[in-house]
Amino acid sequence: MEPLAALVVGCGDVGSGYDERRHGRPPLSHAGAYSAHERTRLAGGVDTDADARRRFERRWDTPAYADLQQALAEVSPALVSVCTPADARPAIVARAVAAGARGIWAEKPLAASAASAEEMVASCAEAKVPLQVNFLRRFDELHRRAATVVGTRFRADFRFSGSLANYGAHAFDLFRWFAGGVSAAWAGPVADGESLVLLESPGGATASFWRVRSGDVDMFECDFYTDHGRFTLAGLGARFVSWEPDADDLFAGVRVLGPPMLDAERGLERAMLGGVASLIACVDSGEPLLCDGHDGLAALRVEEAARESVRSGERVPILTT
Repeated sequence: MEPLAALVVGCGDVGSGYDERRHGRPPLSHAGAYSAHERTRLAGGVDTDADARRRFERRWDTPAYADLQQALAEVSPALVSVCTPADARPAIVARAVAAGARGIWAEKPLAASAASAEEMVASCAEAKVPLQVNFLRRFDELHRRAATVVGTRFRADFRFSGSLANYGAHAFDLFRWFAGGVSAAWAGPVADGESLVLLESPGGATASFWRVRSGDVDMFECDFYTDHGRFTLAGLGARFVSWEPDADDLFAGVRVLGPPMLDAERGLERAMLGGVASLIACVDSGEPLLCDGHDGLAALRVEEAARESVRSGERVPILTT
């Protein structure tokens, strides 16, 4: 079977740069994933920055274009990754669909607003072009196993650095994925520039999301508390730790959490390859995407509800997502 030609629009870190010095290791960028997967062929990149184009061409020995329309005409890509700033994505997706792309893989946030994302999702659905959103933890085997272990009823605490649109969006999507949806949000500022968001799901799961100041350390961690133990995703989600109930050695009849057990597998390293596999399975066989445009839209709605709650100081209901 002939490999599917892939075009990467936006040659920054997630588009290409994360793999500039990663040789012989699983890819962390869109370009790297397309280059490594047997069913795809990296056919080109697009960026308005000349230096980014030079780095892309040097790393992948593949042409990079300044003009999107020229790239679409010359490459005729089956798959298009959109790794530009959020406000530029709707127009790029529309042009890729019009040029005959069979599948789109967009970075998050899907667009600059939920209203804009809703239009993008609707237009792709009308054109019958799959739209995948890069919440990469959904493509990761360690996280998929964690979702099964944790279940849908839990109390969770998330801590993340950066913005609501970056690590915050990943945290909101992970909660929604594990819990099966989001029904309401509360949010507010706390001391020293930190903020707090509270979410609940239709099925009874709840979570707090702490946006914390962490200096030059990137942080993305979450603890899940269930009736069958405590579970933690740590190190940006690359490690899964569990504490299971055990008999207490001091008090008869009392059960406590036993010693922590670290999962042997390290997560995230093969998530981008999982994303390519998800998109190919949908394009080739019609299988559901692991993370589609509706998931990206739902994450934006949660983010907007959190911002509105910070502004108003009131609980903001969310149409079940």
